[in-house]
Amino acid sequence: FVEDLGIHRRLSTVETLQHRFLWKLTHSNLFNIAASAAILLNAAFLGISAQVDLKEVINGETPSEAWSYVEICFCVWFTFELVVRLMAEQFTFFYASEWKMNLLDLFLVLVTVLGMVLNPEGGASSSATIARLIRLIRFVRVLRMVRVARSFQSLRLLVFSIIDSMGMLMWCALVVFAFVYSFAIFFMNGAAEYFHNNPPDERDPQVAQGLHANFGSIMRSMVCLFMSISGGVDWKDAINPLRTVHWLYEPAFIFYTFIMLFGVLNVVVASFVENTAQLSRKDESAMIANEMRQVAEHTARIKKFFHEADVDKSGHLSWDEFERHLEDDQVKAYFQTLELDASEAHVLFELLDQDGSDQVDIDEFVGGCMRLKGTARSIDVNMLIRRNAQVLDSMHQHMEMTGKILQRMNIAAKTL
Repeated sequence: FVEDLGIHRRLSTVETLQHRFLWKLTHSNLFNIAASAAILLNAAFLGISAQVDLKEVINGETPSEAWSYVEICFCVWFTFELVVRLMAEQFTFFYASEWKMNLLDLFLVLVTVLGMVLNPEGGASSSATIARLIRLIRFVRVLRMVRVARSFQSLRLLVFSIIDSMGMLMWCALVVFAFVYSFAIFFMNGAAEYFHNNPPDERDPQVAQGLHANFGSIMRSMVCLFMSISGGVDWKDAINPLRTVHWLYEPAFIFYTFIMLFGVLNVVVASFVENTAQLSRKDESAMIANEMRQVAEHTARIKKFFHEADVDKSGHLSWDEFERHLEDDQVKAYFQTLELDASEAHVLFELLDQDGSDQVDIDEFVGGCMRLKGTARSIDVNMLIRRNAQVLDSMHQHMEMTGKILQRMNIAAKTL
């Protein structure tokens, strides 16, 4: 009960805020377009400024102050946008449906302000630590482009799938690490066997160099094995030195490649695909937008049918007009596309005519068609059961009352 009460209070707060001017401003299409344009321009500016900084350092030129002024303008805009949204959404900024994205915005603005404080002139810093921190801050600021994904359903689904899959990605990385680590130890022992059985003057220089470069340590072995399955190196080059050690290492390396390429990596890809599909089904914004689009399409088609059937343009559809319009085979087929059964036209018209006036206005027609569209839903069946129960209860009370009246009349008749 306490949890439901808290949810109810949050919804009431959101409904109250939605009537305010700032809420309407920050959730308007114009404001979102301006914010998205600023984000894309800022991303382009970061790339261009990084390229200009590199050229200035290489050529020994003095950094231009114009870039710092542009950076200040972006910082002011993003800070202003954040403050306006905080004023509009108030505490819902931290617990509404997009609270994660809001916290990312807050973090990025704070990081941008920190970068301006550490390097107010925009040039190269004399401290190497501060310079690295500023480069890191510039990289983090590029993440603001994720916000643009909210305006595009497919892009939002892709970005949110990647973000939502980070936890699973860590587990996948752990599984891949376990396989690579196990085989790295196996092949590194083979390299150690070669160096142990062959004195320095009896070793083949190419084989020794290949084994030392690919399997000289646990880290080198793991890097070599991972590059072999990810396209970093040709696994034929990695397997050639192992052939000299023992014939067993060649089928072992082939087995490792087969397991990783056709087993582990395919399972990882399938997991990501399944996670994307689940996220697509759970994407609340996409579901709401899709439902609203379908309702709008159905409403437009129903209104078109009404206006075509209303021959006298009276704004009301009579039974004769409705029946004549359904005689056309194309109209019947069109009516079927609305998921309405036109085989019993008179029954359908009676269901649409709720006030029993033998005429249906456009509101009755649209509302009735939307209500009757498709097959019976669970709520329709349960509503019918409930109403039948109410009718049966009313009939039972009426029968009891009638019985009592008849019993009293019988007693009165006997006394007479």
